Amino acid sequence: MMRFPTWAALGLLLTPFATPVFADRLDDARIAYREGDVVRAERLLKELIAQKDGRAYSVTADAYYYGVGVAQNYEAAAENFRKAGDMGDPYGTTMLGLLYFRGTGVATDFEKGLALFQKAANAGFAMAQRNLGITYHEGRAVEENPGLARQWLQKAADQGDILAQWHLGNFFLLGRGGVKDPAQAAHWYTKAADKELPEAERELGKLYWMGTGVKKDPQEAVFWLERAARRQDVQALYWMGHAYTDGYGVPKDPEAALARWRQSAELGQPDAAARVGFHYFNLSKPLLPEDQAQALKFFKLGAERGNHQSQFGYGYMLFNGLGVAKDFQQALGWFTKAAHQSHRMSMVMVAFMNANGVSKAVDDQEAFAWLLASEGLDPELTPSQTKIYQDVYKLVNDRITSDRRFNAIMQAQTIKATLK
Repeated sequence: MMRFPTWAALGLLLTPFATPVFADRLDDARIAYREGDVVRAERLLKELIAQKDGRAYSVTADAYYYGVGVAQNYEAAAENFRKAGDMGDPYGTTMLGLLYFRGTGVATDFEKGLALFQKAANAGFAMAQRNLGITYHEGRAVEENPGLARQWLQKAADQGDILAQWHLGNFFLLGRGGVKDPAQAAHWYTKAADKELPEAERELGKLYWMGTGVKKDPQEAVFWLERAARRQDVQALYWMGHAYTDGYGVPKDPEAALARWRQSAELGQPDAAARVGFHYFNLSKPLLPEDQAQALKFFKLGAERGNHQSQFGYGYMLFNGLGVAKDFQQALGWFTKAAHQSHRMSMVMVAFMNANGVSKAVDDQEAFAWLLASEGLDPELTPSQTKIYQDVYKLVNDRITSDRRFNAIMQAQTIKATLK
């Protein structure tokens, strides 16, 4: 699923713009704030305020918002953005709208925030147009309207707004609010990627990888993915792990693949965490204590973020006391989480623990239901896993009563209907 920036990240790529007339004074005031010379900054901005230039208030507001040269003070930032907007500065108007949406320095008020976005957007300010588009996309303060969202994003993107260009690429790729056009998605991703936005670099790399909207090109894919990976983009790092594993656009390099996956995992990518966990959890060789510790660390990281393979791996280590004290109750909990995501061996382990009364009372109906629900799922069980399945099946099948067997069949159908 395509991810969009959170509201906390919106609107902060642009600082107050400056026309040539007073550009030097505005820049000098910003520099003075950065150097901690507040007196000089205020003197320079006072001259601009006398000229009714609202951008002067925006410079002061930014200083308070970011805590540059002055103590961070959101209320003072909001008041100065308000003054900037009152003098006609669209950046100040937009930022005040953003603060109303966040409830930062002012009480949360989506309607006021929307009105301020609309005012600045109507005046042609790209940052406001982008934020207005995202507001209609998310349906905050207004009814969700993908078509209108796309129109406002288009206006901002046409003016060169980098985040709007990335968003618009997402809209074209998914057919959100209009026609689905992967070639146009690639066009807008390229514009944003050329300005070094890592999310756009990553998405453009994926298009070249898959040949979607562009001609399939492994080298071009790796070029863009690696650029995003160097900026610590978590998904790009994950994809580069696959590139080095498969030799796609780069020579095969298992160590480089592991390094990329490890970086991605440590930044919170759950699938990468599973990859790293299973690298250390290699049952074809003796599990050294340090390998167990690494496997446990990354399985736990991935499990907590919902990866079913990590949940199984973490549960298995808890069940067997590998690198950690045995904890059957926790193991059952993680196996159950993975089982609900259609992880077949986890379903077998849930059945095993119910059939043998491990951490809970024996429950043949529960065990039989999970065994039945696991049938036909991918991937196929390994020979050793199949042996566990067969042993549990025989154990339960030999002793379950007819009425509980019937209930288990009904329960298995319910489980299958709710599997992810």
